[in-house]
Amino acid sequence: MVATRTSPYDYIQPAARRYRTPWTSLNARSRGGLPAGKLVVLTGMPGAGKTGVAVQLARHLAIGGARVTVLATDEGADALAVRLGQLAGAERAALEKRDARALDLAMLYTPATLSLLADVSIERATVDVDVLIVDSIQTARSEATTTRGKRAQVEAVVRALLGAKGRGVLVIATSEMGRQEYRNLAKDPSLASAKGSGDIEYQADMVLALVTRDGGRTVNVTIPKSRIGDDKTGWTWTRDPARASFVEHQPTSPTPAHTTTWRDDARLTLWTLAITGAVLGAAALGK
Repeated sequence: MVATRTSPYDYIQPAARRYRTPWTSLNARSRGGLPAGKLVVLTGMPGAGKTGVAVQLARHLAIGGARVTVLATDEGADALAVRLGQLAGAERAALEKRDARALDLAMLYTPATLSLLADVSIERATVDVDVLIVDSIQTARSEATTTRGKRAQVEAVVRALLGAKGRGVLVIATSEMGRQEYRNLAKDPSLASAKGSGDIEYQADMVLALVTRDGGRTVNVTIPKSRIGDDKTGWTWTRDPARASFVEHQPTSPTPAHTTTWRDDARLTLWTLAITGAVLGAAALGK
């Protein structure tokens, strides 16, 4: 059978839909937003902010019109619901007490295109969605798991996520990082340092590694790997516990040095002439 000759440019696919995130830095490093049909992995130690970032992304993308499903398999679905309510403006304590007004406020400002699921497989969670957010890869399950063991389970989950990605779904998943990998990452923000969960990071199109600073008040974000953008420069988020959100850190700019303009020179000239005139006038009257 003779192979059909094709142009190399036939392989170029139409530009995928891009989903803008709440953070300017991430949008800039992903050429305008996270594209459909990609796998983005959020990795870090427990408490680094992976779940919070994932939930904030979910709400933001749903507000933009995307059909978003959050699959809660690590932190409980109730805890994720509280985070969503905080992002909507309700107080955490009121939400945990199921205060009616807090729940009404949370419902009012939570997009209808956002779903929260628990105790379902990856395959069921990917039905009729644009964006799937999984928390986390290590605790999710796939219907394709045929053998026992943690490694086999994780490998089946990754295959299921890649299948969803192949159908055009933007997949964002959290992944636990080992303590040693976390220490390595703090010194060397490379993929080799971040790799701690089998081949998960190598299957991803982008890896965002989160490292806490200042007792957890700030989070440094590094990009050990990216096929989505060329710029891998890291940035910093400030954590807002009251709103369960991460705000892009804006460093204080130094006060710019004063520069003179032609208007400044003109004012100085007129002021000099006025003083000179006054002095000469006083001298003339003295005579």
